[in-house]
Amino acid sequence: MLRSTTLVSASSARLLRQLAIAGGSLSDLSTTSPATSSTALYCFFSSNAPAKVAFPSNLKVDPRSSFAPKRATMDLDIDDDDTDDDLTDDEADKAAAQEEDSDQDDDYEEEDELDDWFFEPATPTRVIPLPDRLQVPVYNFGLPDHETDNNENDDDATQQLEEPEQVGTLWLNPTVFGVDPIRIDLLKRAVDYHRSKKRGRRKAHTKKIGDIRGSGRKIRPQKGQGMARQGHKKAPHMRGGAKAHGPTNMTNYGNTKLNKKVRRKAIQNVLSQKLKEGNLILVNQFHTLPTHKTKYLAECLQPFGIAGRHGTTALMIDSYHPSDENTQENEFVATSYQGVPINLRVASANLHKLNVGNQLRNINVYDVLKHEKLVLTLEAVTDLEERLNDD
Repeated sequence: MLRSTTLVSASSARLLRQLAIAGGSLSDLSTTSPATSSTALYCFFSSNAPAKVAFPSNLKVDPRSSFAPKRATMDLDIDDDDTDDDLTDDEADKAAAQEEDSDQDDDYEEEDELDDWFFEPATPTRVIPLPDRLQVPVYNFGLPDHETDNNENDDDATQQLEEPEQVGTLWLNPTVFGVDPIRIDLLKRAVDYHRSKKRGRRKAHTKKIGDIRGSGRKIRPQKGQGMARQGHKKAPHMRGGAKAHGPTNMTNYGNTKLNKKVRRKAIQNVLSQKLKEGNLILVNQFHTLPTHKTKYLAECLQPFGIAGRHGTTALMIDSYHPSDENTQENEFVATSYQGVPINLRVASANLHKLNVGNQLRNINVYDVLKHEKLVLTLEAVTDLEERLNDD
C-alpha cells in the first residue's frame, strides 16, 4: 500500500467530476519527474473515459471553493509483490522506519502546505419513491439533560450530539408534500412575484429640462464673444441643470399580480421538492428551548448540520400560539412573538445562516429555495396541511 499526495485546482476538480460522471473510475495517481520541477496529476480511467488527463503545475486550489477537492488521505492499491520479494530484511526495516518518520513529519506540517489533496467523485443520492417518501422521522429538538458532576461523562454527552434523537415518524399529506413531478415554471413565477413585490416602486426620480426651475432665455449672444454657443441654462452640462437619461420613477414593480391558486400550488411544489431532496426536517417543538443563549441553540443545531462554521443555511418555521384552552396544567408555556418562541427568536439573531418565522408569513417559495434546509415543527405542519390542502 502506497500513500500518494497531490494538488488539484477548482477547474481540475470540475473536469474530474465530469469524467467520473461519464463512467470513469480513479485507479492510479502519480506525479511528473523531478526534472520538470512541477507537480501534475495523472488520472487513469477505464476504457470508457479518456486514457490520461494531466494538469499544469500553475493551478492552485482554494479550499473555500465549492469545487475544491477534499483534503484527506487516499490509499492506492499497487501491486508491489515483485519489489517486496527482492528486499532483504535490513532494507525492509529501513523502509518501515522511513515511513514512520514521514508520518511523524506529516503531523507537524502546517495547514497551508501541500499535503493529502485528492479528488473524490460525489456519490449520487437516491430519491425515495412515493408513497414511502411521505413517512418522515420526527426528531427531538434540544440537548439531553445530563446531570454530571465529573468530567468523565462529558465525552458521553458529546457523543450523543453527533446524531439527532428520533422520537417517532409522521405521514405527511400527499397533496401538500407529495407533488410529483415538480412544476419548475410555477416556482419561477412565484420567485419573480416575490422579488417584484419586495422591490416595489422605484423611488429614484431625476428632473428633466422641463422640471428645472428657471427662465428659458438665451444666456449669451450667439456670436461675438469668442465663447461657445449656448442656449438656456437648463442643459445637462450646466451646473444646476437637468440630469441626462436619469431614472424617472415610471416603473412600479409592485403591481405584479399572481393568482392565489398559483401561489398555493407553488408552495406545494417547493415543499415537495424539499422533501424529495431530503432537506426537510421535522422536530417536535421549539418552545421548550430553556434559554435565549446563541451557544445553546448552536449546539442543538449541530446534529442536524445547520449553522456553525461548516453548517448549511436553514429556515425554521413554527406556529406556536399558546392559549389557556390548549395548555395543560403541568405544560411549560413560553412567550410567543408572531408564532415563534421568544427564546428561539433571540438566540437565532446572531446566527447569520439561520432564519426563523411562522408558517403564515414566512413560508414562500423565495425564502424556502434560498435556504438549503427547511425545519418544521409538528404544529407548523398541521397548520400548513390545513391551509394548503386542496380537498
